[in-house]
Amino acid sequence: MHKVTQANPMKRLDLNLVRIYVSIYEAKSVSKAAAMLSMTQPSVSYGLARLRDVFKDSLFERMGRGVTPTKRAEELYTQFRHALNTIDEALEDIDRFDPMTTRRVFRVAMSDVGSICLTPSLLAKFHIAAPESTLEIVQVKMDDLMDELASGHIDVAVGNLPINHSSARSELLFKERYVCVVSNNHPRIKKKISTEQFIKEWHIDVVSPFSLHHQVDRRFREIGINRKVALRVQHYGTLPTILPKYEYIVTVPSALGKAFEKLADVKSLELPTSTQHFDIRAVWHSKQQSSVSNSWFRNLVIETLGSLYH
Repeated sequence: MHKVTQANPMKRLDLNLVRIYVSIYEAKSVSKAAAMLSMTQPSVSYGLARLRDVFKDSLFERMGRGVTPTKRAEELYTQFRHALNTIDEALEDIDRFDPMTTRRVFRVAMSDVGSICLTPSLLAKFHIAAPESTLEIVQVKMDDLMDELASGHIDVAVGNLPINHSSARSELLFKERYVCVVSNNHPRIKKKISTEQFIKEWHIDVVSPFSLHHQVDRRFREIGINRKVALRVQHYGTLPTILPKYEYIVTVPSALGKAFEKLADVKSLELPTSTQHFDIRAVWHSKQQSSVSNSWFRNLVIETLGSLYH
């Protein structure tokens, strides 16, 4: 009897199908993937049908207005993203990457603190330096950050970030500190806040999987301050609509406090007790160290954001 061997499905793929697959996975939408690729939606749908035939799997299931990947699709993504990164880097070397003409999508991972405080300045410089490109700000959970950077899905991460991974590369942008923010009309808190007031008043606690700022509560407990929490949220962006209407205190990075003062009828005050300053860093993966486009972009991020708060 002759031994029957199954053909490797990878041999039936071309680069366009790989790009379609990765774009659908990252956009979680066929229509958004089509826009990212400058293709028609029927063309992307046809490519997805071919991919399903190759892998004998639906790959993406409809969910609401988008799609969600199957287990098989999850397994394939890391391989495909890494392959595309390798190809794109090789093409960069051949074509001599030019930020003025590239139509690449550059992604920065930031919490909503960074989105509010840093995006305007970065966007202004980015669209002058790379007028044909897209800047995308995304939020990534701390536990997934290094994998996202390694895959190339994220170019650079910015924030108060852990850098204890052996493959992490980083540069200090600036030092930050915490302040408290209250309504300008707070009946008891005027130009400064005492430790007694800080303990007696009610607080908003922000616990986000996208940043480490919630760790300030640990510092308070270490020095014997236990805050009374009236509201717990995952996003800082909701605070300007809440603080002017309630007699609450929220502890935030000082840059965010200044931003809130421009957005709402609130004021920033120094904390009644000192907390350690913390680093805001740009972080990338060692795999991207030699990438021409990544190097250009992270230098733009470092130069732009590193000059903001010195």
